[in-house]
Parts: sequence; structure tokens; C-alpha cells
Amino acid sequence: MSLESLIGKEAVEGLAGKKFPINPSSDYERKEFVKKAGGLFDLTDAVNALAKDGNDSDASQDILQIAHEYAPALEQKLVEDPHLLMDFANTYSSLGQFSMAKYIEKNKEKVLDKLDEKQLYNLFTSVPLYSPKEGEGNKDYVKAVSLRDKMMSIQQALQNGGDPSQVLQGEVQELLRTMSEEQQIFIARNQGVIGSALTQALAETIQSEFSKLFRDSEGKLVRDEIKDVLEQSYKIAEDAESMVPTEKRDKYWDNNMKSQYLILAKELYKSEKRDLKREQDPNGERLKEDLAKQGLRI
Repeated sequence: MSLESLIGKEAVEGLAGKKFPINPSSDYERKEFVKKAGGLFDLTDAVNALAKDGNDSDASQDILQIAHEYAPALEQKLVEDPHLLMDFANTYSSLGQFSMAKYIEKNKEKVLDKLDEKQLYNLFTSVPLYSPKEGEGNKDYVKAVSLRDKMMSIQQALQNGGDPSQVLQGEVQELLRTMSEEQQIFIARNQGVIGSALTQALAETIQSEFSKLFRDSEGKLVRDEIKDVLEQSYKIAEDAESMVPTEKRDKYWDNNMKSQYLILAKELYKSEKRDLKREQDPNGERLKEDLAKQGLRI
């Protein structure tokens, strides 16, 4: 028996929509965001844990704790029926993710302003970055995305025990086209030695350029440059949405935008949860941080 068949679709949406998910149309407020994001991410972790191991008692208890707070009338039924428990978790998780993504979308500018340079850089290296149409797009943006993608391909090849030269074939061919015919013939005849050296040099050049990206003369990250690249990527995806037929826009948003905004929410949650604790208990949090520097904790 599913949650919907037990209490009805309207009850599911009303039950969850009023309490568990964040209000997607509301303005940003730290305390509300931290509470709703914490509950959502705890639930998502529990769902993933149960999907791997249906007997994970800790994950089941986490879900029951959420049910106790947001749907106490269902708690006993969830205890008795593990299938219903999973359906409850999936339903609430889905509603929560949708609402959180819409909330972040509405408050995106304020959210980005709250992230420091390290958090923004973490997003730059982890989220999909979209390419502009041919002949369009800021050159600095195109360069940053290209370097990021090449660097990730090299790292992925190394992690998988592969040969990075395979992912640099395009760059090698592009470089060869800039050389004279005599140089190309010489390299072709000495491919075994020169080819590998050329690929290695290209890889080192890409790594060097990537390490300088968004850095000032002292090697410090420049926050506004990273933020600008992320904003351009979001805009490319948002502009493309306007070209999608109306009946397919929900699917487009779900496939492209939702995951971006949820990653943004997770990054923000880390710092906002810490800052909220500092605000509520400044002395206690300061003590924790001081002890942590010594490898200690309370």
C-alpha cells in the first residue's frame, strides 16, 4: 500500500506542503532555511541509505523521527509497514527537493552573495557548466569552462587508471595544425618520443593555467570572478528554457535546473548552519572551534 492510496493524493500534498518542504515563494531567511534544509538533507541521506540496505535501522529511525515531527498521525503505520515507510520517505523527499530548488531559484542572487570564495570555487569545480551558443558568450567565461572541463577529464582519466593523452587528442591535433608541414612530418616520424612529450607538455600547460584561474597576483581566489562565471552558466540554462515548448518546460527544469539549485542549497547549508549556531551560542561555538584546531572536540 502506498502513502497516496492510504490517505489520498490531496492529503499527501497538503500534509507535506504545509509543513515539511520550505515555502518556495518565500524570501530568504536563515533560520527557516537551516531548519528545512537540514530536515530535507537528513531525509535524503536516509532514503539513499535504505535503498542500499533495506535493513538499515538508523536510516529507518531518521525517517520515523521526521514523520514524528511532520506527520505524527502516520507514525505508527510507518513502524508497522516498511514499504509504506519507504514510500513516505520518497514522497516527502521528492516534495522537499522540488520546493527547495524553487526556493533557491527565487533567492539565487542572495544565496550567491552569502557564499565565500572557497564555496563558490567548490561549486565551479563540481556543478555542470553550460556552453553558450556558437559565437556567443564572454571569452573569459568560455576559457574558464574549457579549462575546467579539460582538467576534470585529465583527473578522471588518471583516477580510472587510463591514459590522459586520450582526452587531449583534440588539443594535440589543434596544435599540430598550427605547425609547418615539415614540423608535422618530423613529429609523425618520431611519434613515440615526441608525441608523448607533446601530450605531457599540453597536460602541464592546462594544469598550470587552471591553477591560475580566478587568482590574483598573490594567488588568492577572486570571489567576484568565480561568481560571475556561475551566474553566466545559470543564465545560459535559464535563457534556453524560454525556447523549450511550454509543455516540456517542467521536464527541462527538472533535468537541468533542479540539481543545480540543490547543490547550491547544500553548499549554503554548511555555512548558514555554522553561522546560526554562532549566533545562538557564540561562546559555545567559539570553544568548539578553538578545540578543533587542537584536534579536540566536545
